[in-house]
Amino acid sequence: MAFQKYSEEKRNEILDSQQEKNARGKISLLLNLGFPKDWIEKMLPYINEDTTSWQLRMISLFDQDPEDLVAMLEDSVKNSSVEIFQSIRKKYYIEKKSSADIEQIQKSMEQYVPLIHNQLDAYNEMSALLQQQFAVQQEKDDLHKSKGDLQERINAMQKEHEKISIEKEDIFHQLQDSEKEKISIQQQLVDATESLQKSQGTAASYEKQIAILNNRIDELEKQLEVYQAKENEIAQEEEKQLEHIPVKRRIIWSSFFHDSKIKRKEELDIQEQAERERLAKEYIYDPSHSEEQAALFLDAAGTEEWTLEDLRTLAAQSDIDSMKILQRKIEQLHKASQKKKIINSFLPHLQLLFYFEENDKINIVPLLRR
Repeated sequence: MAFQKYSEEKRNEILDSQQEKNARGKISLLLNLGFPKDWIEKMLPYINEDTTSWQLRMISLFDQDPEDLVAMLEDSVKNSSVEIFQSIRKKYYIEKKSSADIEQIQKSMEQYVPLIHNQLDAYNEMSALLQQQFAVQQEKDDLHKSKGDLQERINAMQKEHEKISIEKEDIFHQLQDSEKEKISIQQQLVDATESLQKSQGTAASYEKQIAILNNRIDELEKQLEVYQAKENEIAQEEEKQLEHIPVKRRIIWSSFFHDSKIKRKEELDIQEQAERERLAKEYIYDPSHSEEQAALFLDAAGTEEWTLEDLRTLAAQSDIDSMKILQRKIEQLHKASQKKKIINSFLPHLQLLFYFEENDKINIVPLLRR
């Protein structure tokens, strides 16, 4: 027998064939249980009998145990209805079966008792075996869990190892950078030492030059005292010689040479000033120079006693101490240079004396000896 599930349309079609309300309710129950339509038609003669009679008649159609009935009805019958039919079927068998059948059942049960005991023993052994397997499986699970925990610890240690390796690599790079910086500082120290030694040698050379210049200045000052006494006399002789040259020509030539000299001097001054400004900007904008170095360089660049070449030499110094040493030497040279300028201012007059001696046959030796 194949149970089935009826659609709403099919249910209505079957129910409409019965007019009695009680019969319709019973048929509806059969439809809910999923009985085939031909079975329902066979049950129709019993529909009008009492409830117990028709239910017993319906169940008697089956020759299966309640468990088999459950298996057949589980896809289409509600559990509550199945339980009702199971209880009815049990009641039916208890009331209708003879005591002989019951005794036969008891005998059969007595025959099956040893088998049941054997099965029970087998079940116990199987249970013990299953418990052992369960214990082994539990131990395996614990080992697997421990293995998982150990693997997690290994992974954590690997991550920590990777982190330490990265930190170690960073420290190694920092150490390399420190070594490079150390070598650079050592090289700067060597360069500074060499520069200091060179500056000291240059200072010694400047001192020798200053001593020579001082001696030369003393000699020239002595000569200047002699030449100064004769300046007025030479000027008078110069005026006498210039009287023979026309005044207009003298003015033109004097103006030409004066203007030409001023123009050349202005051009040179402009070029030198531009170069001095460029050198000063380049020096003070260099981040490797300290504020004290920049201040000393700007102070030197703003004075006339420092030539462009002196400023380049000053910019080449590696530290402030070397710059200060060079500053003192330049100041000494400037003082010597000032004395030299005084002497040089007298040289044109001396050249004029030689001019008169050559052109006018004036013997200046006796004049110098006076």
